Amino acid sequence: MHTDPAPRLGPSAWALEVIGSRVLLGAGLISLLLGAVFFVQLSGIHPWLPPSVRVLLGMAAGIALLAGGALRLGTRPNLVAEGITGLGASILYVATWAAFGPFHLVGEPLAFAAMVLTSGALALVAWRTRRQTVALFGLTGAFVTPALLAAGPLSPVVLSMYLCVVCGAMLALAVRCGYRFVEVAVFAGAIAFAPALQPDGALHWSANDALLVATVLFVEFAGALLLAARRVDAADPYRIALLVTEVFAYCGALEDQLHGSPHLLAAAEVGLGAAMVAALAMRLPAPLRATSMWLALGVVTRAIAVLTDTHAIGAVLAVEGVGLMGIGVRSARPVLRTAGYAALLSSFCAAAWSLNHTTLDRLDAFANDATTTTFAVIAAALLVLRDMRSYAPLFGKTERDLFATITLLVGTTLALTVFGTDVVAATALPDGTWTAATQTGLTVLGALIASILVTAGFWYVSPPARWLGLGAFVVTVVKMFIFDLSTLGATERIVSALVLGVLLVAVAAWYQWTALRGRQES
Repeated sequence: MHTDPAPRLGPSAWALEVIGSRVLLGAGLISLLLGAVFFVQLSGIHPWLPPSVRVLLGMAAGIALLAGGALRLGTRPNLVAEGITGLGASILYVATWAAFGPFHLVGEPLAFAAMVLTSGALALVAWRTRRQTVALFGLTGAFVTPALLAAGPLSPVVLSMYLCVVCGAMLALAVRCGYRFVEVAVFAGAIAFAPALQPDGALHWSANDALLVATVLFVEFAGALLLAARRVDAADPYRIALLVTEVFAYCGALEDQLHGSPHLLAAAEVGLGAAMVAALAMRLPAPLRATSMWLALGVVTRAIAVLTDTHAIGAVLAVEGVGLMGIGVRSARPVLRTAGYAALLSSFCAAAWSLNHTTLDRLDAFANDATTTTFAVIAAALLVLRDMRSYAPLFGKTERDLFATITLLVGTTLALTVFGTDVVAATALPDGTWTAATQTGLTVLGALIASILVTAGFWYVSPPARWLGLGAFVVTVVKMFIFDLSTLGATERIVSALVLGVLLVAVAAWYQWTALRGRQES
């Protein structure tokens, strides 16, 4: 029999339903719990009942509420039953804490076992009834247990073992039942315990111990997330965001514990990148595969930057940009092309940063990080332009023109600045004064860059590149005739005139030959 779907609630009706069914229920349950706590506190001031009787009454009430709420949980949503189950568990936690802390009726091991049993009961109920809210109650109790029972500084060894077991068990439950919010809550809870697991010599807890725990937890988190995505064959935006956050958090742990050993840190980050590439062998949803690949590239980039003291990161970003662009073009995925554009833009910024933070002398000229990065960036941009020409139907005219224009302007500015700095460093006096060789070198550099721009303009059929090259030639010719010929010595004038003349004639001849061939073909 056909049934009409339930009508969607408007914003006002939805807000009323949330306030009436959830907010009021939560406030009422919290009020009941506070009432129970205040009763225990008041009975301690006025000894109406012995402590043991108060604890037993609390535990009996907690068990009754937990069991009663669990029995009322069925296949249909029942917020009240879920709340009663959580309230019963909360009373059990409070009664156990009272027996251990204020009343000193039981020792820490017995109290710990009782709280773990309560958390386990909630997890079992959540598994049998498929109630994510009940699982969140159990997870909260499991995370609160160490704080409730801490009579002094927490032992990192015991805490780390407990944390790994709890996270592993709750993540397994989340994967089995499809509890997305439980995955997020487990990760958030583990992050909250990070300060307690920092290296502490007084507790005989080293950086290697802390890093080992972080690695085990990361394997649990990432493995559960990938298995859950594979199980449902879908990658929600929250799972992608959670994977990125987990990788960033683990990289932060690596940086924090291994900052004094760059080679070991780089090896660990390369291993992390290799593990993420290996995860691509799993039958994962396409968005999650792409995210894993990007994260692996980013981690390896960081590893190379660590080994090279961060100055070579621009060259690495350029290579990654070309790779992402190539994959994006050949797979017709605009998202990958966008990531490639972002990597190339970052490589331009990194090259400028390297130049600004590099002090050159004669020995460093043309053999420094900024120069290497600039070569890599320009080569990467030319490769992308080649792909744009080869796969022209996949690109819109606006995308091609915008990328070509930005590449020309930024690339030319970067080349003139970086290579001009190299020329000055190689030819200037130690005090920075320019010499005749400096002026000659700048003239030759301007002519070479102008020639490359004109050549690239013909090769990639780019009129803006030819115009920019011709403009560079004009500036260079004006510099030579007005400045070089009037101020330089005989040798420098000869070199400037000959080099510039040869390049001008060669470019003019090629320009005429290309134009003639184009007219003949048309």
